[in-house]
Amino acid sequence: MKEIIKMTSFLAVVSFAAGIGLSLTNYVTDPIIKKEKVESYKTSLKEVMPNADDYKTGDNRVDFLRQTKFIAVSKDNKITGEIFVMEEKGYGGKVKVLVGINNDKEVTGIKILEHKETPGLGSLAESPEKMPGKDFSFLEQFKGRKLSDKWEVKKDIAAITGATITTRAVTKAVLKALNSKD
Repeated sequence: MKEIIKMTSFLAVVSFAAGIGLSLTNYVTDPIIKKEKVESYKTSLKEVMPNADDYKTGDNRVDFLRQTKFIAVSKDNKITGEIFVMEEKGYGGKVKVLVGINNDKEVTGIKILEHKETPGLGSLAESPEKMPGKDFSFLEQFKGRKLSDKWEVKKDIAAITGATITTRAVTKAVLKALNSKD
């Protein structure tokens, strides 16, 4: 009986110490990880709206990484466009897309932030490589497009072979962003 109490006490102390260690590690590393995520996000904003000098958030009460809309501004604080964070259902789950739109309501760039698409198929949506038989990557084909353009997948929008659902998800996200632009 004493042996069981001794082993249980030892296990409880080790578990408690491990819990304290993990909590302390999380406490120390969480702000560093968040800062890196924000910097990565800002780099993504620059990729989809390269002519902007700064980005303002639409709602200061919401965490930067949870924003759904950014205002792109020039050095003289003039609005150059808007950037939207859109989500659509893809084949493997949600596809989170960052879409830049200038004041002429043209797409300036797109970046896929998150996805759970099939590796080697739907995941090719974020590839910078040119599509087979095309002189552009999947995401490049959206640059310069407007809401008034035709948007039919496989006809007007080149689909990723074997990943039509992903193609449609990204296309819907871009269209939602264009419809959201003031």
